[in-house]
Amino acid sequence: MAYPFYADYIPNGYKVPHPTQPGQFWRGVGHVDEAGSGPRNVFGADFEALSKMHNIEDNFWKKHLCAKDSDGDGLTNGQELGDPNCKWTKGSQPAGAAQSHPGFA
Repeated sequence: MAYPFYADYIPNGYKVPHPTQPGQFWRGVGHVDEAGSGPRNVFGADFEALSKMHNIEDNFWKKHLCAKDSDGDGLTNGQELGDPNCKWTKGSQPAGAAQSHPGFA
């Protein structure tokens, strides 16, 4: 089962677009299952691997995950989640709305 508080560590974490249902949100951002259980998608795998190497409370998003293109679609995770310049910090307002899901190309 997913831990919903992880959404606090990414911009627009509670409003990540569903990859196949416009206007809907994907609650389990790092998982293949939209409810957040089961295997991780590529974004979730990157989040997990990087969080084991770096302090999640130390600008984790900005330093380690934002500029990465987890799903290989040509857009950085930051571009997909509304932080194209990788300036967002936990608790602040993102530059824009999330445009797509970083775990599915």
